[in-house]
Amino acid sequence: MSTIQTNAIVDASGGNTATVNGQNITSSNTMGRNLIINGGFDVWQRGTNFSSASYIYTSDRWKVNSATVAKTANGYKNAISLTSTAVFASLIQVVENGWKLKGKKVTYSFDVTSPADMGTAYLYYLNTGGTGVANTTVNFSTAGRKSVTFTIPSDGSSTSNFEIRIVINGNGSERGSCVISDVQLELGSLATDFEFRSYGEELALCERYYQLSIANTGYTNSSTSCRLSIAGKTTMRATPTIAIANGTGTCEDYGAGNRNITGLGGLSGGTVHGGLADATIASSTSGKSHALMSGAIAMIAEL
Repeated sequence: MSTIQTNAIVDASGGNTATVNGQNITSSNTMGRNLIINGGFDVWQRGTNFSSASYIYTSDRWKVNSATVAKTANGYKNAISLTSTAVFASLIQVVENGWKLKGKKVTYSFDVTSPADMGTAYLYYLNTGGTGVANTTVNFSTAGRKSVTFTIPSDGSSTSNFEIRIVINGNGSERGSCVISDVQLELGSLATDFEFRSYGEELALCERYYQLSIANTGYTNSSTSCRLSIAGKTTMRATPTIAIANGTGTCEDYGAGNRNITGLGGLSGGTVHGGLADATIASSTSGKSHALMSGAIAMIAEL
């Protein structure tokens, strides 16, 4: 039987609760141990394959640099496959309100399988101002569960988030590759069993930062422009920016057929719940009603 460690976190006001990475942590329960979102790589709203990623988000909440990325499996569990396109490749998560962990001892753990052509790998973290950097060597030459314990530095702004990175270092000019799963960041010096959350719980945490629009309605205000209502399922971290996630046949011109969305303006009247946007579509008729298909528009409030 594994031992579950309960840790307290004290926020800036001196209480026994705090919100880190969109999760409420209290000293009285053992749930919410994992401060990483989507550490099991279950949620992939943006797609499941990315070629030569350069500081872009791939699996939800995970930013990747200098690597080709794919959704894969580690046994029965979801995982992320990384093949570096440079000597160094990084798997990054930005932890919201990470300043609340200043001076705290934390443990970072994860599973590694299929390591190939690997030199030394590193774990490091830094606040968003670029200071407080610390590096810890992690042995990736063999597969297995890896863990490192370190103390978050007490310097930096009280408004800073921080990044935590797994950095794959190829041997000289060689390129490294590996499969990573079950990533966990928790308070204290003990690496406990990975905390599984349901897909619905994990998706809701991810959607605070990125989500796809739900079905909605709009109308054409010219022969090629449609004003659309953009709305999400959950409250986002901030008023989102928007981008076309799937523009092929996703705007239905009532009585005529589906239209492609070929351009998208910015969000107007926007809030953390969405707003209005003008989209460029295939030829239509001014004043005609439209329906926007679910998942057509990405709403982005990443850190």
